[in-house]
Amino acid sequence: MAGLITRWRLCALVLLCVLARKLRHKVPLRFQLLDFFAQLSFAVCGMMGAKDRWIGRSRFEALRTLAGGPPVKSGSLGGTVLSEDVELVPAGESNRTVRIRIYRPMQGQDEPRPVCVWIHGGGFVISHIDDEPYDVACRRIVEESGWIVVAPEYRLAPEHPFPAGLEDVYAVALWAAAPPTTDDSQCSKPLQGADGEGIILAGDSAGGNLATVVALLSAVGKNVHGEEQRLPVRHQLLVYPGLLPSAASSAGLGSRSDPSCQWIIPQSVMQFFESCYLGNDRTKREQLKQDWRVSPLAAGREEIQGMAAATIVLAEQDPLLDEGLAYARLLRSCGVHVTELRYEGMPHGFFCPDLPLALHPAATSRAIKQAVSAIRQATISITG
Repeated sequence: MAGLITRWRLCALVLLCVLARKLRHKVPLRFQLLDFFAQLSFAVCGMMGAKDRWIGRSRFEALRTLAGGPPVKSGSLGGTVLSEDVELVPAGESNRTVRIRIYRPMQGQDEPRPVCVWIHGGGFVISHIDDEPYDVACRRIVEESGWIVVAPEYRLAPEHPFPAGLEDVYAVALWAAAPPTTDDSQCSKPLQGADGEGIILAGDSAGGNLATVVALLSAVGKNVHGEEQRLPVRHQLLVYPGLLPSAASSAGLGSRSDPSCQWIIPQSVMQFFESCYLGNDRTKREQLKQDWRVSPLAAGREEIQGMAAATIVLAEQDPLLDEGLAYARLLRSCGVHVTELRYEGMPHGFFCPDLPLALHPAATSRAIKQAVSAIRQATISITG
């Protein structure tokens, strides 16, 4: 017990010093405090490095449940959005299911609507669809857009490394994109109310990675395992995407090491996430990063041409800023239309902040409104 107390005190002292140093920057105080508690949690749980991956993950999950309260249940929650949970059995895998949470406006449920598949972040390792930050974000997107939002509970590393999570996300995207009249016995109930004009693939951080990988698969007409399959995608919304750049492609990505950008997810935590998703062997990780299904920055013109247009939301004080900018340039160079939305003074996580609703910054609501507006402008058929 004494050793545990000493460890807590040491972590608190170190992180207080970090916080004091960062107060000079223009990140809002509420995020500075969130950064402090996030880094304290990472340190206490042993996630400040690539060791003890299973222990670090389980400790963090337990601590987050203790501090953040129970998962958010589906339902109306007294608002204008209704949510429900269904189970999908992926094709050819009768021994497991993928849980999906579906959000839709309570009014006009029989009207055909665009479908947005929202993929949560968390470094491929943590977070769930019923965490309050993601439940709130999905409800806000529905309120602002009038779309149907589908959120998959994909498998997480280190128990399920690449490509497990990608397989689950692709299976859900394929189900969501199926025509409403399709008799799909793989799900307890088919998705009703979709307009059948292709899906919007969306996600933040690691979810942004998975969203754009599925969009790339759609462009080349393949599924996760390289088999011929066409998935109709009308747009991609990438919120500060984590693109897992290789050592070669990260040479010009200064934000990953810039001290002014080390908010919420410092380098050591990103390395922990990568080791969980891709394995501890650094050489093997670098080999995997040559695969655009892992690192979209590795995609070439052949894969990118024909991709759906993209809206990319970026945070100025985010270690992932430069890779988001690099990916926007890559898409444009291959003829893909890109709308770039950049938010000054905002850190990683501001789109789905792990804060009480009353402390959400104005930038969070503004980013959701502007992202929906950008998608509507880029895709005339989306009328909301």
